[in-house]
Amino acid sequence: MKIVKNIFFYYFLIFFPLVALIMLRKYDFVGEYFFVIGLLSYIFIYRPLIDGFRLYYKGIFKKNEIFTKSLRPWLRIKFFKELYLK
Repeated sequence: MKIVKNIFFYYFLIFFPLVALIMLRKYDFVGEYFFVIGLLSYIFIYRPLIDGFRLYYKGIFKKNEIFTKSLRPWLRIKFFKELYLK
């Protein structure tokens, strides 16, 4: 997961699953139920963990804080510059 330190791969990791999920729904490869479950999983599990790993590899979080601190939604605002701009 050290790849999340690179900003281009980080953006790929955060946008590709969402775009893939939307495209699968658009062309009726998945039903509404799977789409909603996938979207909720993306919002509440996938994105916070990817953000937590990025902050860990940038030296802001400790290893044991990845799963505890990254699931708090206000931390994206607090670490906005480190997550999205650097």
